[in-house]
Amino acid sequence: MPSDAMGLEATILKPVLERLSPALDAFRSAVAEAAEEVRVYRGRHEDAASDPADRLARELGPFAKGRIDPARLAALVGNGDLPDPLTDRLMALAHDLFVAAGTGGAGSFVVSVPEGADLRDAVKDALGELGRAFGMAHAVEKARDPRYYPDRDHALLHAHPFHRWTPAERALAPPLVVEVGGTGLRGAGLLEFMEGSQKMVLLVRGDAPPAPLARLASPGVWVAQAVGEAGLDRAAELAAHPGPGILGLVREGSGALTFAYPGEGAVELDAAELDAALEEAARSAGQPGLPDLRWLQAMRSAAGGAAAPAGSAPSEAAVVTASAPTPAPAPSSDDADGAVEASADQLAAWLLAQTDLPEG
Repeated sequence: MPSDAMGLEATILKPVLERLSPALDAFRSAVAEAAEEVRVYRGRHEDAASDPADRLARELGPFAKGRIDPARLAALVGNGDLPDPLTDRLMALAHDLFVAAGTGGAGSFVVSVPEGADLRDAVKDALGELGRAFGMAHAVEKARDPRYYPDRDHALLHAHPFHRWTPAERALAPPLVVEVGGTGLRGAGLLEFMEGSQKMVLLVRGDAPPAPLARLASPGVWVAQAVGEAGLDRAAELAAHPGPGILGLVREGSGALTFAYPGEGAVELDAAELDAALEEAARSAGQPGLPDLRWLQAMRSAAGGAAAPAGSAPSEAAVVTASAPTPAPAPSSDDADGAVEASADQLAAWLLAQTDLPEG
């Protein structure tokens, strides 16, 4: 759920949000524009409901003055612009929601994950709540046609989960700042949210695994783990990245490595630190952070980095290095027929040798 930011250090939270301001401003601007459109729509229909004759007189203009009675005409044509009560109520709810989303404070984009809670579920719930603005926009479009049916479309008025967002909505995805304990930091579960322009900054409490965000590194996804002031510089890089990305800000001495993957090319890391972490993790069977470290090792090897340290398991990237065999020249048709006959004779001789049949 959204946090009141009580558990976050103000010296970190404020500069992080400042660096994420381009994505925040884009989201707020979009919902503010939606709020204005709904306000105009409601105002036009309220005018029609309050004085339909006056509205008709203004629409007909001076040509109809003295020739057409607006009151009698309004009684004849009715008031087609008057919304039904359901649509009117829906528009009022939409306007209030858009205004709140566009003017909400920083706490709307901050999540605190309690100890023992699941990081992925907390992020899913937070994005679903922020996505209510997108769901309500769909409801408004249906109501204006009108195509809104309460029994079928009522889910649009509630939390709108990330997997239902359209590509355009994912391009406007609001950023999240998530406070989470290092023991609960399982980054691989966040991969489903690395779409569009979704950006997250994780403020990690206490000790952490060596590379919990490593497996998020994939083409187009910006990923980094950083410490201290360097982390704030990385936050600015994340904000400038056009696609999705995630930054983990860890404490000095937490046990987490520092690395960065800009979405393409090679991963930036200290090879000696990675080798030492791999050796340490390999000493304990079933070490939780070992798959993440091997992922980083594979990325380093694929980018032409140093060979894997002795005693460590070979990565997939290191294994697939042998040259493809050179194909032999294709035989002619006569040679091919002779080869087939020779193979058939050999197969027949082998079968006879297995059956113990008398010769002849």
